[in-house]
Amino acid sequence: MNGWTTRLRDRMAQQGLTKAAVIRHVRIDHKTLTRFLAGALEHGLHPDQFQRLCEVLAITPNQALGLEPMDGADPVSPDPLAPEVERLLGRTGELTPENLALVADLLDRLAHHRVGLGRRLPADAEA
Repeated sequence: MNGWTTRLRDRMAQQGLTKAAVIRHVRIDHKTLTRFLAGALEHGLHPDQFQRLCEVLAITPNQALGLEPMDGADPVSPDPLAPEVERLLGRTGELTPENLALVADLLDRLAHHRVGLGRRLPADAEA
């Protein structure tokens, strides 16, 4: 099995779905579902079947394939900058449009300065 098949099997268990319930909703036979969930179905499912599988599992196709996070399958890592971002966003409501533009300019300059600290341009490195 590969990553996305494990995600689908785990989602079936999380939703309390049996293979029989999935087979009825997706309208495929038992052998096809078993081979698909094992990653052994050479041609994959028809797009309509895959869409129905995602519907019964209450996920998007991107979540099924691991391209987007899926509840219960992917750990949610806390953003270490969340408190600072919330603090900044909380203060923006207090500012006039002119002061808000000034803050945006200051942040742009600070970011530009921080990125540029101690770094040489590729042209300087060759000299």
